[in-house]
Amino acid sequence: MLGTLERLTLKAAQAMAVAGLTLLILYAALTLTNGLLRGLADSPLYFVDDLSRLVVADAVACCFPLAYLQRINITVKFIGTFCGQRAGRVLDALAALAVALVAGLMAWQVLVFAGQDAAAGDTTLMLGIETGPLWYVAAGALTAAALVQGLVVVLETARCFGYEWHHAVLSRNEPGAAKTVDVQ
Repeated sequence: MLGTLERLTLKAAQAMAVAGLTLLILYAALTLTNGLLRGLADSPLYFVDDLSRLVVADAVACCFPLAYLQRINITVKFIGTFCGQRAGRVLDALAALAVALVAGLMAWQVLVFAGQDAAAGDTTLMLGIETGPLWYVAAGALTAAALVQGLVVVLETARCFGYEWHHAVLSRNEPGAAKTVDVQ
């Protein structure tokens, strides 16, 4: 059951990351076009600056779920190495819990900010686009990331009790572990 949930979550996280990176590539193309027009024709696209903080925030937030699921966040393993494999797994589970708490707090704060932004009726300077809904997108992506990290907590806790299964995501780079696993 956990393996199936992990595989389904992986598919959704990959789709979110593709959407976020596509958004970032489109923004980069607009930025390049803006620079070229500014330099060659002295006719910049002023609205590109309007979109920067919103597009980048949404794009980055969409990549968090996959990063959490693949466990590519920075980890410190030397303590677990000295304490043994079981203690290392317990430390991994506690670290996953700490990340989940921080992820949840971050999602909550962005949601609060989005609500304040929407209530104030804030808009972009040039285009007049309401910014609240775009911050809600970021809050939603960060909430999804926090939920994914909650799944990671469950998976890491299960490992503490000896439950192992064929992981659907990249390995934890443990000795003898494969670098990638087939997700079909």
